[in-house]
Amino acid sequence: MERSFRAKRLILKTIVTARRFRFWLAAGVGLLIILQIVAFSPRKLEEEVAPEAIDAGTLRPQYTDSFVQATIPADRIPEYTVEGFQQVSTQAGNKQWLMQADRAFYYTTDGIVHARDVHADLYDAEGKITVITSKEAKYFIETRDLELFGDVKTIYPTGLETTSPYMLYQAANKTVSVPVAYPVEGKSVPPAGGKIDPTAERFDFHAKGLKYSGSEDRVELLSDVQVRVIHPDPKKGEEITTVDSDRATIDRKRDLARFTMLESRPAELRFVKINQPGMSSKSRRAEVRINANPRKLRTVRALDDVKIEERPKVDENASIAERRRARNAKPRYATAGIAEFDSFKNLIVLRDYPQVYQDRDTITGETIIVHRDSDLVEVDQSNAFSEGELEEGQ
Repeated sequence: MERSFRAKRLILKTIVTARRFRFWLAAGVGLLIILQIVAFSPRKLEEEVAPEAIDAGTLRPQYTDSFVQATIPADRIPEYTVEGFQQVSTQAGNKQWLMQADRAFYYTTDGIVHARDVHADLYDAEGKITVITSKEAKYFIETRDLELFGDVKTIYPTGLETTSPYMLYQAANKTVSVPVAYPVEGKSVPPAGGKIDPTAERFDFHAKGLKYSGSEDRVELLSDVQVRVIHPDPKKGEEITTVDSDRATIDRKRDLARFTMLESRPAELRFVKINQPGMSSKSRRAEVRINANPRKLRTVRALDDVKIEERPKVDENASIAERRRARNAKPRYATAGIAEFDSFKNLIVLRDYPQVYQDRDTITGETIIVHRDSDLVEVDQSNAFSEGELEEGQ
């Protein structure tokens, strides 16, 4: 009996345990279903926080040092923004220019592209490349012109480098220009692929305004021009010739720079000025031979109505007595139609009715050669010698 009773209790306990298990299983399944409903219910999704709205202002170019901001649309955002921008302009199958930029903003309605951190290669008719870098640029889609702004550095194919705050490239006639309102600085550099020759003459300049014609390989400096020609001398160091004028044209095909004055100036002020150590001159026009061989070609020429004043040069190692004599020595004057300054031999060659005045002596002839390292004056076919004196300033 006791065994039978224990068996019944065990069976009853098993039945109760099974029922509880089925209840727990049903409860678990129900809980899982409830959790799934809660997790995926539309109400839960609606309660999620919506993403922040995009601020249109963040899509505009934001540069505190922008040169272009005042000239681009401020009332709307650009239609496109391109990272790593590259654009090629062609005409009749020929490249006009290639422009690369870190970022570009397209304003298609206005037909412009505003680019930042720019590198541009300009191609002339012969395929020679002018390289320009700048902080910003505007590309005009219809005309294919380029405006470049901010630290504009330009390297021309035949050995000239300029810097300016602004530059305009006009694709139709392949000209590069800087308005007179902007300053320009420049210097001679080796042509593309060339090496620096420490013995060669070089030059630098500053002016206002510039125009470059790629087809003619000619640079025009438009106003307030000063050019320095640096002549290296292994014994004397660098000798610098400075030329001041209203305008200048640097013709790289002929390796020649021409200097002129504005016709609107009064006659007494219409002179190109040339200065060398111990010598100054003024004339209506002047020419400077660029990168010429000084052994064969004289580097500087003063032309038309030339007036020269030469004072004795004093060596930096001269004694006190030599310096005193140089200070007390009277200057030597000369006039001519043409004066050529030979930097290599340190001569002044005078032609076209030349005259030299020193103390009370006047020397004339067909050609006069003044040796600047000494008091020697050579006269070719001398036709007059008289006593007289040119007043200072004449």
